[in-house]
Amino acid sequence: MINANTTTQVKLLLYLIYFSFNGALIGYTHYKLTIENTK
Repeated sequence: MINANTTTQVKLLLYLIYFSFNGALIGYTHYKLTIENTK
């Protein structure tokens, strides 16, 4: 049986992956827009 502590750690890990993915996506979009604007 999985205890509450493990569940919390898994949730934190998923949040971390989710936010880092979002951050990368936003950073990439911002980078592309900047490149397009400087042409």
